[in-house]
Parts: sequence; structure tokens; C-alpha cells
Amino acid sequence: MALKLKTGHIIIAAGVIIVALGVAAALFMMQNRSDEYTRRTLSETKANAPASVVVCMAKRDNPDLQISSTDQTDIFNSVVTTITDVPAGTDVNVYVGAYDGTTTSGSIVYVGDYGSYNFTASKNTSSQSTGINWTVKTFVACK
Repeated sequence: MALKLKTGHIIIAAGVIIVALGVAAALFMMQNRSDEYTRRTLSETKANAPASVVVCMAKRDNPDLQISSTDQTDIFNSVVTTITDVPAGTDVNVYVGAYDGTTTSGSIVYVGDYGSYNFTASKNTSSQSTGINWTVKTFVACK
């Protein structure tokens, strides 16, 4: 005796399978997401800017911070490469307002039409260094 499936049962089974796959995909994406800021072009950075621009955190370096020259260079390189299409040679200043050896925050100020941005970054502690010792976590337009 053959069992015949009704069209309604097939639609319900297909719906349950689609929902289950959607939930599984969402869980996979949430589990594998990175808290690293995604580097963007200038137009993407401007398009993602908040409606109300915040005040820049640092207008100059904090002279009380004891930052090694290696960390100064690595922080600078990590932050200035956050916008991917700024031409080489563009005048830019990176001001560190806070630093504790593993996290840092401050502002980056470009000359011209590239803007100013607040940033936070964390030092990479992985034993498998990729040559980039600081990872930008946040990067938000400021004034």
C-alpha cells in the first residue's frame, strides 16, 4: 500500500526545512563574526557615518602616555590603512588619547576632504602574528 503525500503536507515540510536552514545559517554567521572593523573606501566610510557626528576624542597626543616606538608605528599604520583608497602621501595625523599596552583610542585627522575619525584598536595577542600588531575595532567620523 503506497502512502500518498498531500500538497499541503509537502508545503509545510518545505517551510520547516527552509526555516531550519535559515536558523542554522544565522547561528553560523553569528558564531564566526569578527569584532574587527572592516576596512572601507572613503565613499563607504562617509555613507556609514552617523547622522550626528561626534566630537573628536583627541586633538593632540597625550604626553603622559608611555607608548613604545614600535606600538606608535604599528598603531599609526593600522589606523591610516582603515580607509583603503586614500592616496599615498596624503598628510594625516594620528593622535592617541588613551593607551594601556593592549588597547588604544584616539583620533585620526586627514588634511583635505578625507575627514576626521575616532578610533579604538586592540593589540593582537595571537602567537601567529600576521605582521599587523593592532586591529582597529571602531572607526567613526568626528568633528
